[in-house]
Amino acid sequence: MDPTNETSRDLMPSYLGGKSFLVACPEGEKLKVSPVTPATDNIVEIETAGSVGKDGTAYLKSEISFGGVNDGIYRGAFLRRKKDMMRPFIERIVASSLKGAELISFEIKPENLHDMTKPLHLSLSIKVPECSFERKTSYELSIPFVSKAIGAASFILSGETSLEKRKYPLEVFSTAAVSERLTLNLDFGAGVPVFIPDSSEIKGKYGYF
Repeated sequence: MDPTNETSRDLMPSYLGGKSFLVACPEGEKLKVSPVTPATDNIVEIETAGSVGKDGTAYLKSEISFGGVNDGIYRGAFLRRKKDMMRPFIERIVASSLKGAELISFEIKPENLHDMTKPLHLSLSIKVPECSFERKTSYELSIPFVSKAIGAASFILSGETSLEKRKYPLEVFSTAAVSERLTLNLDFGAGVPVFIPDSSEIKGKYGYF
């Protein structure tokens, strides 16, 4: 087990959690197991604010902080791309989260991505068409969550959970979590909500939604 990782500040990144290893020493050592990192240490935190105009177009600004394994994944992805390829890469991420969205601008910090002492942060300005539709007596609003396709939590189970029954335990490469707070101003004169879905929380042995 090689813990060397050029884009992680951790001696043992979370994808090495739950792995057996031996400590090399003259007197010998029993087989050990590396600890599993809590999902809260591998979280992507997103603060999104914006407004929806009369034509249904939303303008959003998102501040995205990458923690733990997400820092390593996205920092590495940014470092592997040339400067002129960065915008198309981020445009694909935005388009995966929000259909038809247009990336207006972005900023990645730190400027020197090799500086592992500073956490990875991404700022986005986005235009999203058709976020609201006018009906005869009401408006229908589509909530523009940026977090749908950002972070390891969005793809960690991709293609792995289609079985109705599983013979062996499901093993994923890391724990992960994502959290987004969205604030929207409705500039099209919306009144009292006609229908708001109930808040729901699903808790399981290995995660919660």
